[in-house]
Amino acid sequence: MKKFIFKLEAFLKISVIEREKAEISMAAAVQNLQKQEKFLISLKLEMDSNLKEYEEFLAEKKVNVSMMQMYGNFFSWKRGQINLQKTSVRNAVSKKEQCLQVLLAAQKKVKSLEQLREKRFDEYRYEVFAQEQKQIDEIGLQMHMRRIGMEE
Repeated sequence: MKKFIFKLEAFLKISVIEREKAEISMAAAVQNLQKQEKFLISLKLEMDSNLKEYEEFLAEKKVNVSMMQMYGNFFSWKRGQINLQKTSVRNAVSKKEQCLQVLLAAQKKVKSLEQLREKRFDEYRYEVFAQEQKQIDEIGLQMHMRRIGMEE
């Protein structure tokens, strides 16, 4: 009996490695997205606490123009940071989506190769079974012919 050989085995192994790399990239992208979202949330919380602090300051004391200008500059700088972080979050989301597309393509490729391998293995088993059946039939025919030869 010949041994089962899948001619695309190396290609399947490479595809599995590519899928694993895509899974690692996807995990890194998800981790980066979570990190960016946490940082955005912390910036928004900082902004909220700074606004409350400013409101308390306004309620307690008289405020001059330079103090208001300083707070105004600070808040516009903080809003700029938040906007930059929102951009980072959007970039992280798009990177995650790209990684997801690559991962899905790699999974589809591996799955189709595994299905092809299964199909070829089933064909191989059928051929082996047919050869065994042929040998059994030949042995049965020889035994039958010997019996007939002995009876005559």
